[in-house]
Amino acid sequence: MGLALKAKDFDTLLAMEKIAVQRDFSVYGTELAQKSENGHKQIMERWRIVSNPRTAREDFQATYAPENLPKARIMDTVMESLIKTQCRRLSDYAKGNATPAEKLYFSRRQECLKAVYKEHMLHLSRALGQDQEKGKDRALSR
Repeated sequence: MGLALKAKDFDTLLAMEKIAVQRDFSVYGTELAQKSENGHKQIMERWRIVSNPRTAREDFQATYAPENLPKARIMDTVMESLIKTQCRRLSDYAKGNATPAEKLYFSRRQECLKAVYKEHMLHLSRALGQDQEKGKDRALSR
């Protein structure tokens, strides 16, 4: 996970998280793991929507009026909530009798999910044209 995070390979990070969620079933029981799996599926769906600029624009077009878009603070509260909830679940796994290695494992997974969220928001900003405006300003200042 650390190598994929360093390489900013978010698709691999999400695939690794899927494997980790599946592992949670065998180690931690079905109830909490089922919630983790459902959360991961929802995260993947949001990731797919925003990874395609056209779909992202269609999905978020109703949220932002075109005239307000250049100055609007882009937010995806659904994805933010999904990531926070998933991170809380990982914290629950790490409580109690977890070894230091397990605690590190869960904190690394949280770190990766937070990085996925940041990249998700970057994709969304680009899809809605906010990064293009900043790029124009930078080009003019040079």
